[in-house]
Amino acid sequence: PDPIKLSPGMSFAVKVTFRPVKKETYDDYIEFITATGGFRIPIRATLPLVKLQVPAQLHFGYVPANEVASKSFVIKNAGEIGIHYKWKLNEPFCVEPAEGYLDPKKSASVTATFKPEDASVFVAQAVCTLQDGERVASLKVVGVGKYSHISLETNLVDFDSVLVGHSATRVVRLSNHSVTDAAYAIQRKDKEHDRVFRIAPTKGRLRPSQYENVSVTYTPNASGVFSSETFVFTTASWTAE
Repeated sequence: PDPIKLSPGMSFAVKVTFRPVKKETYDDYIEFITATGGFRIPIRATLPLVKLQVPAQLHFGYVPANEVASKSFVIKNAGEIGIHYKWKLNEPFCVEPAEGYLDPKKSASVTATFKPEDASVFVAQAVCTLQDGERVASLKVVGVGKYSHISLETNLVDFDSVLVGHSATRVVRLSNHSVTDAAYAIQRKDKEHDRVFRIAPTKGRLRPSQYENVSVTYTPNASGVFSSETFVFTTASWTAE
């Protein structure tokens, strides 16, 4: 810079420009030299704090194969500036919303989903990055896929003889032998059947080791006719007749 001559009582403003080339703290100084000596003024440039707080781990526990489980967690911008963030997480996990913006000291709710395709243990790392790809947080995500296993106490219901115009009902116990919930549905195997049999309920959800009574009702509409029908019990990963 050009020499500056100051008369007694005068002042001069020195313009200092900072152009960082790396995301790091800079320490420097400005040295002033006079005819009788010199002095230094230290200069320090710091970057604003960027910090995103997330849970250390998210565990889904046991989830039936081919079913979707979801868990929500909270993220907080503990930094000094607003941030645009983006999540990266591999299947069978997913995060919604996958990206967003958070002002300083603000929080947001994020939902993770898990849909296992088979009975396996799944472990993944959910990585949160800024727009430039810089990593700001990570979250370990764990889930265990399990096959649902439900069973009927019998696979044959015999009504014997029932008078035309009357109805008879039998109850069959449906049990869940899985370590996970089992959502089930019951459908007729033959859609064109005369439908003298009715079943209820036609769908439901059983907790582990829970059972439910399924009612089967027979109402014959003609005398001397043998009637037979098959109902199919299904879960997302299991089928039985």
